[in-house]
Amino acid sequence: NHYYPAVEGDQYWIGPVYSSGSIKFEGTEYQDLLLNYDVYNQLVMTAMVQDGFIINVILDKSRIDHFFINQDQFVHIRDGQGILLPGFYRLCFERQDLQLYALNSKDIVGNNFTGALTKKFVQHNELFLILDGKVFKIDKKKDLRLAFSGRPEMINSMKQSSLRFNKVNLEQDLVRFLSNYYQSDSNL
Repeated sequence: NHYYPAVEGDQYWIGPVYSSGSIKFEGTEYQDLLLNYDVYNQLVMTAMVQDGFIINVILDKSRIDHFFINQDQFVHIRDGQGILLPGFYRLCFERQDLQLYALNSKDIVGNNFTGALTKKFVQHNELFLILDGKVFKIDKKKDLRLAFSGRPEMINSMKQSSLRFNKVNLEQDLVRFLSNYYQSDSNL
């Protein structure tokens, strides 16, 4: 970690190396790029080779519509919607009337348990569900019941599901539930 040498870990989405990606920049799609996402600073970077040297280029985030790093798609929400503030959100699931986004962030956390101050990057994820144009912050199962309150069939399906929707696996459980729910012919 060359930006923050006194901090354990790194500030990047996958790690300090560039990964294959694509980007929609000012309305134009660019494929087969080397991209990295600095989650801590909310910066998208690409690497270019010029005269045998690798040059790191920070892209102007105001000109980015969305980007992919490997299979993860990040969407630039510009104007925000209520509790959904402007920024890059990872699109976890999407259907015509429903989108599930994760706002990924990293913080530098320090502790002094051993007598020596140590700092490390810690990742946080906040989930946001947009259903029929309304935005819901999802922290627990109760938030899902509120979001799905206008759709009793979703609440019933959620109750019948074996998924626990606990804080640790909330994103994975919710994506699995939504995938199963929308794969059923009766829910399309």
